[in-house]
Amino acid sequence: MRRIGEALDFDSTTSVRIQAVSVDISSIFEEGSVPKLSHDQSGLISLECLEGIKVSAAAGGERFIPKKIFFRKCMNKFLEKMIENRRARRIVVGAPGVGKSILTFLCFLYQAARCKRNMLYVRKTAKGEERISMFWMTPVDADSNKVDIQYTRNIPRDRPVANVFNLVLFSVYGRFHPDVAMFTGAVDGPNHTTPKSEDELLDHDLVTSGGYPSPKS
Repeated sequence: MRRIGEALDFDSTTSVRIQAVSVDISSIFEEGSVPKLSHDQSGLISLECLEGIKVSAAAGGERFIPKKIFFRKCMNKFLEKMIENRRARRIVVGAPGVGKSILTFLCFLYQAARCKRNMLYVRKTAKGEERISMFWMTPVDADSNKVDIQYTRNIPRDRPVANVFNLVLFSVYGRFHPDVAMFTGAVDGPNHTTPKSEDELLDHDLVTSGGYPSPKS
């Protein structure tokens, strides 16, 4: 497993501690080579296995990962499209609250566990005081449904997303711009990058409600 380390050091005054959990996705996805979400008779998908990476109530409560989501048939089609031809990059656009962020996050979990890929998901929203979240996902082994997640939900909001990407990738690979074949990345959020850093992120998936002047695949 490629590990980040115990902390991300942004500068001499800002260091963010990295936490780690292992997640078994068997309760979220059915077995098989095609991604299919597993739901109960009422159509609900339990996300209880993700409790370990949620923000505590003391820290303002969870705004990203719910306890359950309602299944819709279009979700499985979305997952299939997201994982086919991973050299292509995706732009996921939808109204706020429709579920694009959590569904893309689940898609990344699936790819780490079943496709055995390293996945980097960075979330920076425009909501109040919500801090930046970073999730580095790696497969546990070749035969299990488990994913090791190194993460933080506590990166200061003033940090550019490209800065977060670069620090994680340098910590893992020893360089700022490894071959994109080594991992898949996604940025979740509105337009919050400078033109320079936006160019640096064109090789990664984008999840947004809008705000990017010229999104590119």
